[in-house]
Amino acid sequence: MYPVIASLTSYQVMLLSALFAVIIIGYIYSRKQPVSFQAFIEMLSFMLVGAIIGAKLLSLITRIAEYGFSAEEIMAPGGLVFYGGLLLSIPAAYLGGRIIGYGTDYIFDHMAFLMPFAHGLGRIGCFLVGCCYGIPYSGPFCVVFPEGGRAPSGIPLFPVQLLEAVLLFALSGYLLFHYSLKGRHGALICYLGSYAVMRFVLEFLRGDWYRGIFCGLSTAQWISIAIILFLSICRIRKRSRFSA
Repeated sequence: MYPVIASLTSYQVMLLSALFAVIIIGYIYSRKQPVSFQAFIEMLSFMLVGAIIGAKLLSLITRIAEYGFSAEEIMAPGGLVFYGGLLLSIPAAYLGGRIIGYGTDYIFDHMAFLMPFAHGLGRIGCFLVGCCYGIPYSGPFCVVFPEGGRAPSGIPLFPVQLLEAVLLFALSGYLLFHYSLKGRHGALICYLGSYAVMRFVLEFLRGDWYRGIFCGLSTAQWISIAIILFLSICRIRKRSRFSA
């Protein structure tokens, strides 16, 4: 594994790569759609701010029992939790849409495929630095991390980061070809629901249990359950209105 690339952690390099890739793809895609590149960049900026704040807040909440309210922990680099970033980036985008006077529904319908794509690149960064590692596993495709990374060294582990990256890229492709290119609505809902189910299952293959365990389930699994219940309730209410 390669925890450091050109004085940056591999995770930071992959995050920057994901950001550049999203901007380039957004530019190419916006030229063929009635979504201006300027509006896309403005919405992306709001989402990034919300994602960073949300990711750090959830990290502090889940790790407060271990570290307490430590100024060093608050200011330390890293320590970001994806679900926190996701859950705050979406309302941040809606707030940004109101401020700049641009509807976000159309952007989410057409650009939602970029979210799992960028996340997949981030998971590759997790694999390179050894964070978010899997459970002990000696079967096919097992990985052994060297010393110096965040994962336990010398122990065969399940490559859960790479599996999640592959699933995220597959989900990104599905959203692109089934929703974005065909102009269908509901891409964001499909992404949230699909990822919630995916993450709930993958959590059983994660070995870094310091992320918080409540009643036998991790913090991410409880959030996944909440998302699935919320989307289910919204769908039931929507059907009820149509049938009324």
